[in-house]
Amino acid sequence: MMINYAIDGIRDGFASQYLKKIGGFAFCEISPKHKYVHIPFVAMDHVDNKTIAKLNKFIGIPNTSAGKDIHMVAKWHREVFEKPDKFYTSRTMDKIRAYYWSSKKPPECEQEIVVHIRRGDLGKTKKGMWSIHPKRITPNQYYHEYIPNILKKHLQQKIKIHTSVFEDNNTYNVTGEDLLHCHKDYESIFNNWPHEFLERTTLSINEDIMKTFHDMVTCKKLFMARSSMSYAAAIISTNEIFFQNGVANSQTSTPLKFWKNWKFYEE
Repeated sequence: MMINYAIDGIRDGFASQYLKKIGGFAFCEISPKHKYVHIPFVAMDHVDNKTIAKLNKFIGIPNTSAGKDIHMVAKWHREVFEKPDKFYTSRTMDKIRAYYWSSKKPPECEQEIVVHIRRGDLGKTKKGMWSIHPKRITPNQYYHEYIPNILKKHLQQKIKIHTSVFEDNNTYNVTGEDLLHCHKDYESIFNNWPHEFLERTTLSINEDIMKTFHDMVTCKKLFMARSSMSYAAAIISTNEIFFQNGVANSQTSTPLKFWKNWKFYEE
């Protein structure tokens, strides 16, 4: 008898839940005993119920749970994240991508390159120090030094930096000289950059979650953060992916073998 297997009981952010669900799908694709049953998102950190409904449509995976006996329910399948190359076969990834592209999407990314900086959901203390998982924060100095390396290697191409600030609900899309006084948390990244680099860079803060994700999927080169958002987008993308080493949670620590390393641009 086939075992109907579902991922449920999680209430974290969109990309973390999505990554767990496609991980369950990937496990069932290579298991002869398990059949994936998709349960839509029910509750989610940082978003309201209206947005949850939109995100269920956005990922394109149909609800297959109605009227089914679900024999096993897990919050995630750990082995998928420890050995992603074993589970994310070309066939499996093609199926996940087909679901993703089956629903309406925002416009594709206008910039050739996207850099993801994970910040907002890690939290701050009143003194401005990162309070949740501080070791997982990549400091501004890193981006100050290494994003120019990308700009030097790809003359004429433009970069969009996606990030978030949860204590500020405003949305920012800033480019050029405005980057030098755009937001107190990010200004130091752009100090002393040549004018040409500033003109080729856009900083996007708190942009719509679906637009942010789709930009990461459709850009020609994605430079990931240690984050479920850019990890999940990298699985959907068929373009060039650069993985950032360092401390991360267990579901974003191991890259797929064909992803390149940020180190390529750090030497």
